[in-house]
Amino acid sequence: MKTLISALTLVFMLHAPSFSQETNSAKKLIKTFYKEIFEGQKWSDEIVDKYVVYVDSNYEDAVNSVEYFQKGTHESFVAAFKENILNDNIKLIGYEEFKEEDKAKFLRFNPKRYPDIYKLTFADYPPIYVLVKNHQIESFFGFQKAQDDNYLFIIYH
Repeated sequence: MKTLISALTLVFMLHAPSFSQETNSAKKLIKTFYKEIFEGQKWSDEIVDKYVVYVDSNYEDAVNSVEYFQKGTHESFVAAFKENILNDNIKLIGYEEFKEEDKAKFLRFNPKRYPDIYKLTFADYPPIYVLVKNHQIESFFGFQKAQDDNYLFIIYH
């Protein structure tokens, strides 16, 4: 029994740093992605090419979604989001840190992908959920239908 506990502890110690590095890498990716959207130094198509997972047939939809954030600063949500991103006043957590009510939004989602889901919060606005795949942004936009507990990611591939 002691050997089993030692072996499990060793496995956890070896995997925990790599999981933490992956999480930190994904968090940095998400923050950089949104900062580049709001800094206004890059065109929306450059941002999509660099960060977003897409297929050619959905490329324009991905570009339009980035442009929504870039040009939508007249909307209170987007204006507040921009201000909080640029001032690094956001909270970004991975799925494993979600409260149970947030985890419940993804019950129909593939459990193997749970580590790829992140929640970005700021001020008193609704959270933004982000899906990462292979060190790129798979989804940075989504919604929840009325009367439905499930969150739906908008994916461009």
